Amino acid sequence: MRVVFHGASHTANDQYTSFVRRGLQSRLGDGGPGWVMPAPPFPLQSHAGVSVRGTGWTGHKVRGREQRRDEYGYAGFFLEGRDAEATLRSRTPIDVAELFAGGEGEVDLLVDGVVAQTAALRTEGARLVAEFDEGTPTIRLRVRGTARVYGVVVERRGQDASRGAVVDALGVPGTRIWDQERWQTEVMATQLGTRPPDLVA
Repeated sequence: MRVVFHGASHTANDQYTSFVRRGLQSRLGDGGPGWVMPAPPFPLQSHAGVSVRGTGWTGHKVRGREQRRDEYGYAGFFLEGRDAEATLRSRTPIDVAELFAGGEGEVDLLVDGVVAQTAALRTEGARLVAEFDEGTPTIRLRVRGTARVYGVVVERRGQDASRGAVVDALGVPGTRIWDQERWQTEVMATQLGTRPPDLVA
């Protein structure tokens, strides 16, 4: 079961969505953290299920001074970087990592220091998938050139792609529902098509 919350600051810092996630996962099973950012895109954004750090990134969100129409993607914000790196570690077991990115460079997706996937990025976006034995591996991104990262999915799927509950917490501090009118939908539609939610809040 996949649930996605779009909201403002309380969603951005996973404040109440973490309680929803724990409640659903205690009943239905732990499907993993879900859609996360591999590095902090702006202050107050965090996820209770992962620890992240990165260098060389700038976050962009549809809020405040950034009112232009753009391909903000599934989350409503993204990271841009040049020759940038990011490191992510799940606090609970996972067995798949999916990177959604675009740009004009190349990106490596590493699992515990070993390159699992490499791709040349393109403007319309790319998807890299790495599957591995269940555990809490260190996931790294390494960019050569420029990249726009929309998010990384870290989940626990096992033999069943619908195993457990996943709650995506996608918030921008101070945002309002009409800010979504500035999201161009092509990239978002592609990303939604790979893992459509069962409930949107």
